[in-house]
Amino acid sequence: MYWFTGTAGSSAHLYHETAHDPSTWAPRERGTVPTAVAVALPSDVAIRRFA
Repeated sequence: MYWFTGTAGSSAHLYHETAHDPSTWAPRERGTVPTAVAVALPSDVAIRRFA
């Protein structure tokens, strides 16, 4: 996808900067935003009604 849109270079640059920035791996305060993850099997049709 990046190749066709001509954004491979800028994307790689962003990933490189993020991976080599020491502050990326520094401990941070715990977030206060509630977060949840729903994991469903492809055969589970009940979750599709809620989505």
